[in-house]
Amino acid sequence: MKKLASLTILAAALTGCASVNDINWQANNQASIQGNYIVIKSNLWVDMMPKIGEPEETNLHGAIYLESTSTLPADLNVTDITIRQGEQVWLIDAESAELRAHSDTQWEVAFKWVMDVNSEETVDVAVELTDLEQNYLLVESSVEIDTVY
Repeated sequence: MKKLASLTILAAALTGCASVNDINWQANNQASIQGNYIVIKSNLWVDMMPKIGEPEETNLHGAIYLESTSTLPADLNVTDITIRQGEQVWLIDAESAELRAHSDTQWEVAFKWVMDVNSEETVDVAVELTDLEQNYLLVESSVEIDTVY
């Protein structure tokens, strides 16, 4: 049942967003937003620990940090997270991620998503942000995926 629910959510997320194909994968991993210089840093891993009673799925765990030298804007929101590996593209909507404020200058966007990702190859990570005025795209290329045993 969990697997069916995960697949349904994944299918809805992928079909519900037309912007997946419109992502500028050459965008920078930093941007000036409301006078703040913001950069993303991604930390991704696959948990390969055997678990009793749980289906064998490949879950990609992520912690994407938004960091600034000054206070991050209070009206800044994460809209989507997109992961690309080769021709495969996965969309993680903001509702499936948890935003954690570590300080006024550092936020973490944490997620766990079922995807068949190859942990031996790098991925590109795109984060779409929005404030009251416009959308911003930050892209980090060639992010390595760690494996946890």
